[in-house]
Amino acid sequence: FATIEKDGTALCSAVPQPGGKPVNVYQSEWFQRLIASQDFVAGKPFMGPITGRWVSVLALPVRDDRGGVIRYLGFPLDLVAFTPSIGKSALTENSVVGVATEDGIIVWRSKDPDAWVGKSLRDRTAFSNYVDRGIGETTVVGIDGVERTYYFDRVEASNWVTWVGVPQDVRRA
Repeated sequence: FATIEKDGTALCSAVPQPGGKPVNVYQSEWFQRLIASQDFVAGKPFMGPITGRWVSVLALPVRDDRGGVIRYLGFPLDLVAFTPSIGKSALTENSVVGVATEDGIIVWRSKDPDAWVGKSLRDRTAFSNYVDRGIGETTVVGIDGVERTYYFDRVEASNWVTWVGVPQDVRRA
């Protein structure tokens, strides 16, 4: 994690800063949204400049006794190492589970996450429609060529969308 000053300077970080100098995150997408909302934000996936890995920064303001913002806390979530706990026993072998940002960027995918994190679902019309709405179901051929019924739901705190895809051959059995 990192403590971040109001000017965007990350003064204290769990990961050594490049060249031993503080990094400034003021221009980043997630920091701009954090300043505007003054509330928890989940940043869009990006290639981390310090680690060189796909990350999404989870950030929130730190407030004084009167509610004023004094600084921010940021937690860069390593998306390749991110492995949400899902009930494997309830899913068939070719089922797939995933998470995307509100604008369709894959945050995590249960199958081949290294190949899919950071990719966009915007060119997939069926996914794009459900990512926009954040809820519902559809049957479509997925990004890996397997026909599945996908169920979508929105995670309110982050505004991300989750999905579970169950293969059609299992549903017909």
